[in-house]
Amino acid sequence: MDYDDGDYVTANSHVQSGLKWANVIWAFRTGHASNWHPLTWLSHMLDVSLFGPGPGPQHVVNVVLHVANTVLLFLVLWKITRAQWRSAMVAALFALHPIHVESVAWISERKDVLSGFFFMLTLWAYAGYVERVEGRGSRVGAEVQSPSAFAKAMADKKSKVQSPKSKVQSSERDAPGSPFEVQSSRFKVQGSYSSLDPRPPTLDSRSGQWSVVSGPLWYLATLLFFALGLMSKPMLVTLPFVLLLIDFWPLKRVSGIMCQVPPEAGPGATRNTQHATRNTWLVLDKVPFLLLSILSCVVTFLVQRQGGAVSNALTPGERSANAVVSYVRYLWKILYPADLSVLYLHPGHWSGWKILGATGLLALISAVVIAVARRLPYLAMGWFWFIGMFVPVIGLVQVGLQSMADRYSYLPSIGLFILIIWAIADTWPLLASDRPDRSDQIWIWPALGGAGVISCCALMTLAQLRYWQNTQTLFERATHVDTKNYLAYNNLGFYFENNKQPDRALTNYEQSLKINPNYEEALNNYGHILAGRKQYAEAIAYYQKALSIKPDQVEIHNNLGNALSETGKIDEAIEHYRFALSRKPDHADAHNNLGIALAMKGKLDEAMEHFHSAIQLKPSDASAHSNLGNAFAAQHKFPEATKEFQESLRLKPNEPQAHNNLGNVLAEQGRIDEAITEYNAAIRLQPADPEAHYNLALALLRQGKRPDAKSHLVEALRLRPDYPNARAQLNVIEAGR
Repeated sequence: MDYDDGDYVTANSHVQSGLKWANVIWAFRTGHASNWHPLTWLSHMLDVSLFGPGPGPQHVVNVVLHVANTVLLFLVLWKITRAQWRSAMVAALFALHPIHVESVAWISERKDVLSGFFFMLTLWAYAGYVERVEGRGSRVGAEVQSPSAFAKAMADKKSKVQSPKSKVQSSERDAPGSPFEVQSSRFKVQGSYSSLDPRPPTLDSRSGQWSVVSGPLWYLATLLFFALGLMSKPMLVTLPFVLLLIDFWPLKRVSGIMCQVPPEAGPGATRNTQHATRNTWLVLDKVPFLLLSILSCVVTFLVQRQGGAVSNALTPGERSANAVVSYVRYLWKILYPADLSVLYLHPGHWSGWKILGATGLLALISAVVIAVARRLPYLAMGWFWFIGMFVPVIGLVQVGLQSMADRYSYLPSIGLFILIIWAIADTWPLLASDRPDRSDQIWIWPALGGAGVISCCALMTLAQLRYWQNTQTLFERATHVDTKNYLAYNNLGFYFENNKQPDRALTNYEQSLKINPNYEEALNNYGHILAGRKQYAEAIAYYQKALSIKPDQVEIHNNLGNALSETGKIDEAIEHYRFALSRKPDHADAHNNLGIALAMKGKLDEAMEHFHSAIQLKPSDASAHSNLGNAFAAQHKFPEATKEFQESLRLKPNEPQAHNNLGNVLAEQGRIDEAITEYNAAIRLQPADPEAHYNLALALLRQGKRPDAKSHLVEALRLRPDYPNARAQLNVIEAGR
């Protein structure tokens, strides 16, 4: 995929060389790709070490991680809610929702699925910690009442014939097992179990002493998994907030507020003062998590600002407006996942009615879930999970050109899924309570509906996967969703350029510039096509315009240096190469190009330093090896030159110039037969190369094969009539006849 995959894997020399100590150090020190996520880098390196450099295994590992996340999500929800079928439905939506295709199908989004893995482990470890410190044994979540019992109880309540005691007995009699389980409202918080609970409270199934020891261990495990998650993707900085939400529900550790007081306590009832102390502890035990989040935020901001990813083009008001509108757009994309795209460009300005409408809708939903939080706490928990987890990526700090992205919803969407599934499961028995005689059948329709929704999600996910086949299908889809998407047109052009279709590339670059004439990437790429056609003057004009818009763009300086070098302006070219390296010292191509320019100025020693740097940064660069070989040859170090040319040909066997150069250094060492083999290989690959014919003629003359040498000299002169050396050698042969 020609969209970040090169930076992350396919063209990243550190990743491509696998997991080794030098690369581990690089992973922790680098801000490459404007991110600090060392664990993500290490996971890519491990894939290369285990399975090779190809992209296929990277995709498979992404899928495996997503499956693991789905299983862990189900287990975590089941553990903390004891609602098996509801947890399964949430996990199924998470697994198959089409908005998650981007996070799984895209190699560069390994950080999503990897951070998601540690996110789930953090929640699991936190649940284990709560088990120990609250003395709940294996019962972390609230008790669950069977749907049939709930529906029957509601029906009997309407007829005013059932006593509180008979309701409880009905609940004990009906075992859970339907597809949706309804949470009982009689569960008491803070580990103070109802006297009707047949299982007494316990510190641990083995001993209270072990619980005292294991509680801190679970807490440390929670912190460790959280730290690993932050090192996979810093978006997890809001996880402490999520822990507070699950403290509120379903763990019900929060007390002293109205929404946590049981309804049967009557109006005005509150918790006693000891609960205020407990609530204080709930906040205090999040402090280490908060400190890690703050540290991650600082590091991420510095890295992204240094990498040029943080944009100051938008005012705080514009960023805030986009954040509000994007919340509603995310909500809609999750509820109705149509017209999904890899890139939603930032419009810059949103109309006033959209801002007001989005603000009003968010405020209304928030007010409603808060108002009913006393009886339906999962609504508040799910909604604020959705709202809170988006905060780091909602655009308050603008990074990149996008207004939103499907990949950002990978974890926030879970909150919305919880809200929806629990709301349906609790509401449906009330709707069906008019038929208490058929209470055992009330779950048929919601079960069928749930199966239908999951099936639709699966089909839409399969359809969305088709767009992720390659760069062309991906960005053609993006231009279909948004015909004004100039970045998508630019990326399409880049794809066609890489696939040797320059005309189609130019068409897409032109379309991109038609929409946004000041888009520096399209200007740079358009100039690159012109340079490839040897229209250097026009290419230089495009590069210079691009630099007038983005003066610090490393790639544009490198390309402008190449064009200037081709027009003989070596000193100017060197300036641009040096500037590029001052901004990005690990730019292998800039090192190689600067080496060429310095060699042309006769500064061979300095040139060789840059060739060595290029090879160290990019060992698979055949051009750098070939250029280093030329430098050795110029210093008459022919064995060293031979080694470099051979390595260049090992990496790129069909390079005619490398064969010709290798033939030259072999001939200088008297290895004429080997030299002739290389010259013939060069001519086979490029028959119209007069220099290869001339060099072969010289080698044949040294073997006394004058007729063969003459034929190649004649061919060299046919290809280049003004070739004086070939003319002189031919005259010598003819004169000696």
